[in-house]
Amino acid sequence: MKYLLLDTNIFLDMVFSRTKSSPPETLLRLDNLLKWETISLIVPEIVIVETQRHIHNLINEIPNNVNNILKMLEESYWINIEAELPKYKAVVKETSKSLKEYKLRMETNKENYMKGLRVRVNRLFSKATIIKTDNDLVFNVAKRKLFKKCPLHTNKQSDQDALIIETLLNIKNYIDIGPKDEIYFISRNYKDFSKSKAESDIFHDDIQNDLSEAGLIGTIKYRNLLFKTLKDDFDVEHITASEIQEEYDAFLVAQGENYSYSNYDYHADLADALDDEYNPND
Repeated sequence: MKYLLLDTNIFLDMVFSRTKSSPPETLLRLDNLLKWETISLIVPEIVIVETQRHIHNLINEIPNNVNNILKMLEESYWINIEAELPKYKAVVKETSKSLKEYKLRMETNKENYMKGLRVRVNRLFSKATIIKTDNDLVFNVAKRKLFKKCPLHTNKQSDQDALIIETLLNIKNYIDIGPKDEIYFISRNYKDFSKSKAESDIFHDDIQNDLSEAGLIGTIKYRNLLFKTLKDDFDVEHITASEIQEEYDAFLVAQGENYSYSNYDYHADLADALDDEYNPND
């Protein structure tokens, strides 16, 4: 069995358009893999807490980000030529108008957007094996901090990241891992987990040594990008899930249904959460 353990930033990338490396297809592909159980998802409890908190914070930051862009536009300048300047000012005016409309859209529907994003991540969490934060993990994090081992080797507060690492190192205490099983840990946070920025997909030496002591070298693999990993390392599982989905859709058609279960199931939940407020101008 192949397992995925995703850092908080990866879940956020799936519901916020923050990076080109995580297109909308990422969430749909992962959801389909989990639905047909061709892979398994492991989620430390701290990741759920952090994801929900950051969804709230990032939603609230969007109007401020737009305000900053509007301020930059107002303070921008162009060539002071009679034939050029009016055209530039017209573009700035139109751009500002569009940005203000989107800001208003966010402010008006903020709670609905927030609810919809939580529906999306909760769908994934509901299909995962949740690793609760117990006393053993807390003790291991405290010990890691005492010995200043990565990701607690600097003055940065990274207790949550240390908890994720300790969950990985002690995963056999929570899940029956076989000799052929693989766990893919995915995070873009190279500063807290990686050997260096240039070697962002290689664990820091502290973590690598701990994995060796735990007998997990070869079992736990480190990646930075979820969508790329799903394409490169989970292609067979994706094909299997797609074939099962096609067979199921064909069964529904034979029964007189005229929709794809995958599309209905996924989008119906989201539509219920966002209600008519999601597209107020449609």
